[in-house]
Amino acid sequence: MNNTEFWNKVSKGYVKSKISDIESYQTKLEKTQEYFTKDMDVLEVGSGTGMTAVIHAPHVKHYHATDLSEGMLAFAQERIDEADLKNITLEAGAVESLSVEDGSKDAVLAMSLLHLLDDPEAGIQHIHKYLKKDGLFISSTICLGDKMNYFKPLFPLMKLVKYAPSVVHFFKKKELVSMIENAGFKIEYDWQPGPKKAAFIVARKR
Repeated sequence: MNNTEFWNKVSKGYVKSKISDIESYQTKLEKTQEYFTKDMDVLEVGSGTGMTAVIHAPHVKHYHATDLSEGMLAFAQERIDEADLKNITLEAGAVESLSVEDGSKDAVLAMSLLHLLDDPEAGIQHIHKYLKKDGLFISSTICLGDKMNYFKPLFPLMKLVKYAPSVVHFFKKKELVSMIENAGFKIEYDWQPGPKKAAFIVARKR
């Protein structure tokens, strides 16, 4: 089962799931919106069921929400319709194959995504290309290589029984930072609420 098939399969359950750390989620939302202006064109990769997109869209000019899974995006469309938002567009596709012109976005968000990409380094490099000069890359990433390597031996079994996506990377926080900086970004804000929590990073295109 490839990643697209996996996320389509779990989308019905995913849309009903609760955020485990709502306080950290709210902090990330608030910090992100400090960087937003009403004239910004924002791209979110791995937008899932659109929860974050619907929250952020009223604060920018246009919000382009994308995901591998059409099942996830179907639920995102329901959220958009319910919120009666007109400035969100949806697109199904991988990070490297989106209908986005190079140098066209003011900000790109990747929330809980980078460790799930086939090639995280290549994904970050594509994000860099999509951004305008001085554009922002905002990400939240669980660094499974830090304090959570005990989970790694379980992953092949979980994958076999179709309880996990086909790709999960166990990189460390320092490796994540290096990937972002090596792609041509300067980190402006770095926050991690705990050693086993996701790393929230705001970086600017150099």
